[in-house]
Amino acid sequence: VNEQIDPDIGCESIGDFLCDNEDFHAPQKKRKGRGITKLEDIFARGSEMPKIKIQLNQFGQPVGNNSRKFSSAIGCYVRKKLSVSSVDWRLVDGEKKFEVWTDLKKIYDIDDAAFNWFLSTAGRKWKDFKSTLKEQYFNENLTNVDLKNRHSGRVNDEDWNFLSEYWMSPECEEKTKQAKFSRSQVGSLHTSGSKSFARSGHEMSNELGRPPRRDELYIKTHTRKNGVPTKHAEPVINKLKEIVEAHPELKERTIQLGDAFAAVCGEKEPRGRVRVLGLGPTPQDIGTPGLRSYTPTRLQMEVLARKKAEREKAALEQRIAEMEEKMQEQRMAHEMRNVEIISQNGSNTQHHLGTRSGEHVDETNNIAQFHEDEAYVEDQSSDEGENLLGSMCVSSPAMQSCQGNLVSAPAAHPSQGNPINATRAVQPSGNPTNATPAVQLSQGNPTNAIPAVQPSRGNPINATLAVQPCQGNTVRAAPAIPPLHDELIGKDVILYAILRDQPVAKGTIISTNPSIVLGGVPLGKQYCEVVVNVVLKRDMILPRPYGYMEKMGDADRMSIAWPYKRLKVCKTSKSSQSATGGRS
Repeated sequence: VNEQIDPDIGCESIGDFLCDNEDFHAPQKKRKGRGITKLEDIFARGSEMPKIKIQLNQFGQPVGNNSRKFSSAIGCYVRKKLSVSSVDWRLVDGEKKFEVWTDLKKIYDIDDAAFNWFLSTAGRKWKDFKSTLKEQYFNENLTNVDLKNRHSGRVNDEDWNFLSEYWMSPECEEKTKQAKFSRSQVGSLHTSGSKSFARSGHEMSNELGRPPRRDELYIKTHTRKNGVPTKHAEPVINKLKEIVEAHPELKERTIQLGDAFAAVCGEKEPRGRVRVLGLGPTPQDIGTPGLRSYTPTRLQMEVLARKKAEREKAALEQRIAEMEEKMQEQRMAHEMRNVEIISQNGSNTQHHLGTRSGEHVDETNNIAQFHEDEAYVEDQSSDEGENLLGSMCVSSPAMQSCQGNLVSAPAAHPSQGNPINATRAVQPSGNPTNATPAVQLSQGNPTNAIPAVQPSRGNPINATLAVQPCQGNTVRAAPAIPPLHDELIGKDVILYAILRDQPVAKGTIISTNPSIVLGGVPLGKQYCEVVVNVVLKRDMILPRPYGYMEKMGDADRMSIAWPYKRLKVCKTSKSSQSATGGRS
């Protein structure tokens, strides 16, 4: 099991993103480039559009169909926002790096577990961009003046001057030679194009129904589409197949226990990454065998604190979402109760319609009709007093007779010799049910006497009582009972604005019961329930909005609460009252 192949064969795979150059030493045919990656369709997305979901594997690496464009989006943001005037990626401003991450999260829905992978990928993109600038625009044989305008606007002049000076320095030349030598020692390159190891492993797990082993993933990513392995990877692939057949128990071993790939290519992993896993996970994260470098305690605590904060944030966001959902349900339930109240109210005879274009009445005719009623009301205002509603007072008769017999009383006349409170005669209207009582004061009585009661002619049941004073009785008369609002039920009225004397609608009073509930609120003693028949001012705000009714235009043919002090009985109701002898 511990047998290893010749290290000169080469098991190393370069980078996380697989390239099309299968054989490093094979002659390359130059192809026309595809141009600069801009991803205009991604960056043109508005804030109202849903975020693009990024799926992660167990190592916090993006997988799935959206992962490829997400990696390209990182490269675009790095080129736009991060300066290249630094020798090392670790010297780039950390706040700028984090700003790139936050900007990406405005477009993509990605978990913070991918932050380590993001930093590694952003660093790789940053170095690749500098390499592209050097390859396309830099020429060591040119002077600084000649190089000044060769960058084609890809970077600003300050960054370009820094790069030009650095590339010409002896320090950079030495590093360039070392990098070229290291590149020449690469044993094999993978063959899956721009697809990452993480994405290739995710696709294999879907096919196999389990996570693939490292030896399986290595064979998959170093074999051409025609099934032929690359030249430098073929010896490694053959050795992997042989050792798995000879020692089947290696299939059950994890990376931590030393899998088949470690048995063939050695246990030692490159610095900062694990072979065949790609960017992101480190040997310290995985716990590979032979590990000599461990994560510092301070960094471990910072990572744990960050993960704890992320969990608390996620829990808080979930709680807020649940509370918002609960509040939305309560609002919906409240609206449903309002609708039920409206539908259960017997005075509401039609459903509310969103548009009333077909039901609008001619407002000019309504106002003209209103002026006729208004003129009639003004003619009667002297009899009605100062209030908008006329007050009608009914005397309280005393059910008492001094001599024990009831006589018919004529119309009352002022008392002779009585200088105080001579009462005007009130003639009955001929109504057999609600006749107005006739009042007569006693002669020579210096005070208000209690009247005697006598039934009206022709009405044996509900007659209005005639009043006659008792002789020699000096007791005070009982006070008058205030008028009741019940007599207004069925009357057509004109509704006036609350703050000014402007008519806003015409309607019919259908209830004066203070305890009746309208829109979830009792009417009270100051309001009555009115059905709106004609709307004059559609934009007038209702004094008591409820449900979907806020303006007078919404209350057409609906019942609303209206104060007694802001309405008048219109002409039609008074005419009908006179014709029926005052019957309500």
